[in-house]
Amino acid sequence: MKLVLKSKKRGKFILKLFILSFILYVIFLIVNQNINIQRKKNKIVSLNEKLSLQNIENEELSKELESEGFI
Repeated sequence: MKLVLKSKKRGKFILKLFILSFILYVIFLIVNQNINIQRKKNKIVSLNEKLSLQNIENEELSKELESEGFI
């Protein structure tokens, strides 16, 4: 009888350990994905700033070309 009770307790312990491990793994994945999302957002902001600067430079060059009569 004692052997059966110990086996059931070990089974419950292993199940609880597995559930805890799974929960920690899911939390890790969520945090990791949030970090990746923030990095991508920062990259998008940086690229948008570069795009704005390039558009301004293109407009200036177009105006310069128009004033010189090339266009």
